Formats: sequence, structure tokens, C-alpha cells
Amino acid sequence: MEFKEVYKDLIINKKVRRRGWADRTLYLQINDECDIKCYRQECIIFNYDLSILDEDWFIVGEDERMSFADSISHLLNGEKIKLKDWPNDCFLESSENRKFLYMRKNWEFDFTPSFECFSENDWEVIDDQ
Repeated sequence: MEFKEVYKDLIINKKVRRRGWADRTLYLQINDECDIKCYRQECIIFNYDLSILDEDWFIVGEDERMSFADSISHLLNGEKIKLKDWPNDCFLESSENRKFLYMRKNWEFDFTPSFECFSENDWEVIDDQ
């Protein structure tokens, strides 16, 4: 699609990107201040702190509150968990070998698409599911 086609989705807070971008985690979206910003998903090893003792852990997409201890079996089954007060795009998941706990979060990224980017016709709306 051309940028003018995805722009309609962008202004209603959907994520858009170019298929031609090598980094598939890079996208544009409107932030809380109504500015169009570039974001990138990053994955880091979760460094434990006292938050693991909180009773406000949730499986992503569900409402049932649980302790971190109760969430371990869900992590081992491939589900994602998060604390209640974390942003929607931030969660923990287990590594495939079950040795590490990773935090994924979308960070504002210092990138401004060039005019060449805007003139390409490989823009797409990202489906979050």
C-alpha cells in the first residue's frame, strides 16, 4: 500500500511499517502526546527485583490476578505474563530452553523515515494478534 492508504490507520492509533524495512520490529504509531513516533520491539533478560513478590501478575489477555509463583506454570506453557501497571506492550516470556525469563517491550526508537520511505508502496498495517 502507499503511505496515504496506511495513514488513515495510523491516525486512529494503529501500527504501520514498510515491508522493505530489514528490522521487522520497527513501526510507526501515535504516542500518548498525539505525535507520530517510531518504535522498536526489544527483548532483554529480565533482571529480577522485588516485583516478583507482587500478587498483581496477569496472563496477557486475561484478567485473573495471580502471584509470580502461580504464573511459573503458565510461563513454562509458553504464555506471557505482566504486572498490572505495566504498559500493554510490555510482558515477560520464558526462553525456549526454560533457562531465562525475557522482557519484551516496545521502545521509542530514534529513526525518522526518509522521503524515499514515504514514497514507496510497500506500507502495511500491523496486526497485533
